[in-house]
Amino acid sequence: MKIVQINATYGTGSNGRLAKQIADYVSFKKEESFFVYANGKASAGNIQIGGMLDHKLHALLSRLTGLQGYFSWFETKKMIKRLKTINPDVIHIHNLHSNYINLRLLFNYVSKNNIGLVLTLHDCWFFTGKCVHPIFANCNRFQLTCKDCPQLKSDRINPTLFFDTSTKCQADKYHWFHEVSYDKLYVVGVSKWITQEAAISTIFSDRHCVTIYNWVDRKQFFYERDSKVESLYGISSNHKTVLIVASQMSDRKGYRELLYLADILPEEYQIVYVGDAGSLFMPSRIKHIHRTENIKELRNIYSAANVCVNLSYGETFGMVTVEAMSCGTPVIVYNNTASPELVGPGCGLVINQQENFYPIIDAIKDICSNNKSFYVEKCMDFAHDRFDKDKSLEAYYQLYKRLGCHV
Repeated sequence: MKIVQINATYGTGSNGRLAKQIADYVSFKKEESFFVYANGKASAGNIQIGGMLDHKLHALLSRLTGLQGYFSWFETKKMIKRLKTINPDVIHIHNLHSNYINLRLLFNYVSKNNIGLVLTLHDCWFFTGKCVHPIFANCNRFQLTCKDCPQLKSDRINPTLFFDTSTKCQADKYHWFHEVSYDKLYVVGVSKWITQEAAISTIFSDRHCVTIYNWVDRKQFFYERDSKVESLYGISSNHKTVLIVASQMSDRKGYRELLYLADILPEEYQIVYVGDAGSLFMPSRIKHIHRTENIKELRNIYSAANVCVNLSYGETFGMVTVEAMSCGTPVIVYNNTASPELVGPGCGLVINQQENFYPIIDAIKDICSNNKSFYVEKCMDFAHDRFDKDKSLEAYYQLYKRLGCHV
């Protein structure tokens, strides 16, 4: 069986790392694995599509016209030429909204050759006319017809300068996906929440929609206290540590709440933020640790915290939440999108999102009133069982087989 995955990155970023682990698992199963990616270092045996010039041109045309995924003709044709030599049984697509691929050419190739197609929803882009998260604008137009897009210029993935083409883009996606026969397409949500959103969308309401959770590697994320890491970052065991982790901080990731905590929390609490702050102001009260790809360091930072606060306004999954629990740390999340379904009994608190932030303070104090040992085993057991790496990887493998591929 030949499996080709397509993603913007290979081996880096949350989606790229997950996709690489799928590729490794396919190889472990003695099947042939291939990867198409846009950004990152060249990887032997895999296919890199386009280059910086093509990606920038695609991004420019997308911003001018609102048509993302309509350009990169020549680079996509070159990729398809390579795919024809591979003759894949299944193509598994992840993130295609990074200005590097032509959707019409890709889906025409898939449908004409009756290739099995697995689509993993890391966000909502595949069933909207433009945006990655309609919830940011409290919009449900994707259920019928996208139009008059409320995030026309504010969408962080695909801001459009002039034209609202959301109706056309959604209609085209409907047409392209429905060219693929019913039994040859499976739509995979990484949480029950996004699976349900896809199932009520106009594009996927009549397609196979299933849930396969993203996963955490229990061999990398577990409870481990390392005094060297604590001393390196100035994390004091004499304080109650409130941890916030985000690859890129923004209002949608809880920046206002972060400032509030820095202003209101008593001195016995120390606030640690891990991630990129960009140009955002970080109060001196906050210990800012710039983004790290070092898993051991991240594991020990999670383990050193008394509580991890993930106040994202829109989570398709919430890897930070799961990684924290896997390291024995309880979590606090908002009661929206996928976040509530990730928190197990005794593993933290789910709070309502409000204009005032007093519930956050109350939740932090509630959790920190107990010794960390009260949570460690519960959090680890729940995370390692619900989000087991091998269980999810095997589910993908079985899905490939279900698409009619030989073993």
